[in-house]
Amino acid sequence: MSIIMDKLFFSSNLKLQTSNLARLCDIMQANENIMKAYTQGEIDYFCGVYAIINSVRFAAAGFHKFTFHQSCEFYQHLVRWLYDRGEFLNVLDHGTSYELMDRMLAAANEYLVAKYKFRLLWTHPFSNRDLSLTRAYLFIKKYLAGDATSCLIRLDNRVVGDHWSVIENLNRPFFNLFDSYSYAGMDFRHSLWDDGLSTPTADPSATRINKNGIILIKAVKV
Repeated sequence: MSIIMDKLFFSSNLKLQTSNLARLCDIMQANENIMKAYTQGEIDYFCGVYAIINSVRFAAAGFHKFTFHQSCEFYQHLVRWLYDRGEFLNVLDHGTSYELMDRMLAAANEYLVAKYKFRLLWTHPFSNRDLSLTRAYLFIKKYLAGDATSCLIRLDNRVVGDHWSVIENLNRPFFNLFDSYSYAGMDFRHSLWDDGLSTPTADPSATRINKNGIILIKAVKV
């Protein structure tokens, strides 16, 4: 009887362990399928490069999932592109300007077409437009509901400083970010358009957003 009970206990315990292992594998697989933003060093100014890579991964996720190795190659390509054009030290010291961001997007597009057979379309929808931040928020929310889209944003606040990031989604009243500093996002009620002037605001903790710093991205297979 003791031997039979031992066998039954062993069999039951083995099934329980197998079941737990299968459940653990399912959890690990689910975690692998959750795309996370690649994060930069705490004291470098390469947020522009990371923002491009994260926005491309986000936009193209429906038809191409970048592996870690592929993302490393993409990063190395953009950094080498900066170095070859004498922009590496400029970014290291001062960050990425609006003009340089457009040039990097063009370089990224050329790379993606050649290597992965999809291209990027991008636009600055709010440049030289007179509209409220609330209307812009709703416009971006509608755009991101479409397929193969993402949105770059340049923001400036006390938490992250002058920073390029990626809007993941908009859950009013928040801009939720897919961010290289792991910065979750900001409340647009405490944000304002930055007119490019260094005028103090009534709320020094407000997030300043420049209209030129919002760039809508779309990934298109070729």
